[in-house]
Amino acid sequence: MKIRILYGVPGARKAKGTVIIVDVFRAATLEAYLLQRNAVHIIPVSTVEEAFNLKRANKDYILVGEEQGISIEGFDNGNSPKEIVHADFTDKVIVHRSSQGTQGLINAKGADEIIFGSFTVTASIVKYIRARKPQDVSIVAMDGKESEDDVFAKFLKERLLGKKPDADKVIQGLRRHKASLLFLDPLYPHLPKEDLELCLKVDIFDFIPILEMGDTHPIVKKLRI
Repeated sequence: MKIRILYGVPGARKAKGTVIIVDVFRAATLEAYLLQRNAVHIIPVSTVEEAFNLKRANKDYILVGEEQGISIEGFDNGNSPKEIVHADFTDKVIVHRSSQGTQGLINAKGADEIIFGSFTVTASIVKYIRARKPQDVSIVAMDGKESEDDVFAKFLKERLLGKKPDADKVIQGLRRHKASLLFLDPLYPHLPKEDLELCLKVDIFDFIPILEMGDTHPIVKKLRI
């Protein structure tokens, strides 16, 4: 099994084989919580306009997401796990737009399959991939080199290779990362500290968020592992 770590939208476009799109802070984590809260599926979109068009055609859809980290006016929720972690999304279809994560999902057109990766579902991703034994695995850290996504990508790669990285050590190091510190800065009220805690929970869900083609759009669904 060949494992590559790639970066950003250009990396997503180059990715092949089994592709894990990584957006730890916060889109991939948000989708894991949405699926855990019983959302039917999630439609990732690139633009705000696409999201509103889907809502106009399907009034019961729930719009979530952000632009430059800020909740979008007219959306039902932002990109914050804190906002939705206790909500009930049974029978609800979610439309999700984010600046990094959903862009990666949409641009990974050369993939055989696409998983949305975060700490919450790491063990499930490892179990799934090691069982399937794909020839090529591409892990795409959407926020770039040395980012929080890169930290996760390297952690995931080690686990896929059968190593046993110290998860507590990785998380404690990530708490000191510059991206994490924004959640503790009052100048960034749109990044609540509760989101940081929810994003840094490891191996809490027994499923993977996996992209498949729906009737008219790609959709992210829960695949129980």
